[in-house]
Amino acid sequence: MTTPPSPLSAARPPLVREALEVRFGERVAAHLDEAAAALPPDIVARLGRARQAAVLRLRHERQAAAGTVTVGAGTAARHAPSSHPRWQRALAWVPLLAMVLGVWAIGEYQAQRRVQAAAEIDARLLTDVLPPAAYADPGFTQFLREGGQR
Repeated sequence: MTTPPSPLSAARPPLVREALEVRFGERVAAHLDEAAAALPPDIVARLGRARQAAVLRLRHERQAAAGTVTVGAGTAARHAPSSHPRWQRALAWVPLLAMVLGVWAIGEYQAQRRVQAAAEIDARLLTDVLPPAAYADPGFTQFLREGGQR
């Protein structure tokens, strides 16, 4: 969601806005430089190594996006951009698809078991000596409690 520009910033010409942004950036950089000067040397060294790693990573990402690969000491060979990230994105969906299929299979298996259990009960009722209407009779429970003797 984007926020609407404030009336003050909308009224400024683009060059003035750009100059204000540059000035703001310079002030932020000055504050960061002051804070960095107060840091211990070991932290400064770690931050320097992290920055170098980030710059290297960005350089490799840009080269991969442009379709070039550094070969040897500074030479570049041109080739088609790799479709490897597409395969990675497609393969990222495999676990989700497996989970959905697993849940569906479990649901189908349980539904099949319920149908089989209902069919077994129906088969027992229909092959029993008693007619199905006897099970609905209120006195049938009493008959069973007495052990089936009358």
